[in-house]
Amino acid sequence: MSANNFVYDAEKHITINGKVYDRDEFAQEQVQQISTVNFADQQIMNATQLLNIQKLGRDRLVKELLEAISAVPHVAEIDMEATAAAAS
Repeated sequence: MSANNFVYDAEKHITINGKVYDRDEFAQEQVQQISTVNFADQQIMNATQLLNIQKLGRDRLVKELLEAISAVPHVAEIDMEATAAAAS
């Protein structure tokens, strides 16, 4: 079958790095490797989502903290960008 007449079937084909393969052509070890890569991808997506949720929660906590301490006088201010640059 030429590339011009190709029709992708998600149940029959798999795409890896832009190349389409017939699932039936893979050996059992290759199927297991694909499964492991898919599992790793899912875990990375889950971890990314969890990290985003945690960042949102932290941002809200910081906002609430800043509101809570707004009446407390501070003794000085520092340039956070200059401090970060000096630390690196």
